Amino acid sequence: MSDEKLDVRTRSIVTAAAVVALTGITPAIIWRPGSDPLFQFPSEAEPALQLFLRSKDRLERMVDEIVP
Repeated sequence: MSDEKLDVRTRSIVTAAAVVALTGITPAIIWRPGSDPLFQFPSEAEPALQLFLRSKDRLERMVDEIVP
């Protein structure tokens, strides 16, 4: 496996907004006709993305515990 750092990409506006809020890094927007826009962050945004996803998962599990 390569040590090359990959960009962080997401189609989710919510996820992109969280990464912006946590890092202050503004993404590039990649758009191809016929597809949804893609937000592209540099690899330095990966820790914020991981933090967001762990937090989101934790909150979803909390909701699942109380919702029948």
